[in-house]
Amino acid sequence: MRLLAVIATGMLMFLLTGCGSSGSGSASGGEAGQSGQQEGESAAPKTVVPTEASTSASAASQSDSSSASSAPQALGNLPIVGIVGESVAATNFDFRVLDYFVTDNYYYLENPSKYGRDEQDVFPEAGRFVVVNYSVTNTGSGSLEPNLGATLEVEGGEQAEFYDETDAASHPSDTYGMDLAPRQIGLSQFIFDVPSDVKPTAVGVSILDDIDEAVDTVGAIDLARQDPKGAVPEEVLALQYEYVDMAAYEQAYALFAEQSQAKVSLQQYSDYMSTDPSAVTDYSFPSVSVNGDQASIERVGTFALRDGSEIQDKATQEAVFTDDGWKIVMRDDQIQSLLGQSGS
Repeated sequence: MRLLAVIATGMLMFLLTGCGSSGSGSASGGEAGQSGQQEGESAAPKTVVPTEASTSASAASQSDSSSASSAPQALGNLPIVGIVGESVAATNFDFRVLDYFVTDNYYYLENPSKYGRDEQDVFPEAGRFVVVNYSVTNTGSGSLEPNLGATLEVEGGEQAEFYDETDAASHPSDTYGMDLAPRQIGLSQFIFDVPSDVKPTAVGVSILDDIDEAVDTVGAIDLARQDPKGAVPEEVLALQYEYVDMAAYEQAYALFAEQSQAKVSLQQYSDYMSTDPSAVTDYSFPSVSVNGDQASIERVGTFALRDGSEIQDKATQEAVFTDDGWKIVMRDDQIQSLLGQSGS
């Protein structure tokens, strides 16, 4: 599975283990000392514009009686089987829409190498992109290569309108595919190009064959309602990687716990993350331990550097359960890097 997330070369220290670790420590520390001074450095990627859906969906989740009456009951011939944040069981995998947002510029950095930078920087033709973040968890006993397609339902006047996925932009998993081992989680996106004056209401999800013909359905997800406590800890961490991937630093920062935000401001975080981008070319979560409102996530990541090299690292990330669901706790070495302090 090839799942990417943007990080800064200095930020490599931020995502890796402490400065004293062997192998990766000296490489990342050296890059951090040179951040912003390398030739050919490009400007920070454009920031994703969030939708108001997060607030409206959250409010709807607090008043189910009122939202349920106005929520769509089906998308075409697909029944509504879940809401944002809710897990939906398919034959051999669980599917979950984590959230969605709108933007007038889709940006995704896939490879920061100065020898051949690979990124998407795409503008919509119809008006704006609607990007639906979702996860797939392999619940079967063998490997899984999910191939999913989607249709977006929107309010566009007197009647509902439907839009297929755009060909103008695509998540890296659409290009390289996902190959999930049993119990492994992968994240991807459905991307739609729609007029600016429409409101997304539901997304219908189908299972496709090798020639992208629908052979089965997952069902439709109501985008007007949300269960903010639905996502599991590793999904929240992976979603944070995706937002950093897209230079959506405000959304990524919002996934940190309040105790971490009290130590590092959004401005400090954004400034650091937008400096000299690098990328995570692969990540996985070999183990996750949950004890009440505390979680410990073991993360293994492969990091691509701007000089064209790659290193692999293993770290443990803590998370806490809040009224808004799971939030990520910054490690001490992350805080030190973000604040420009030397590690121990």
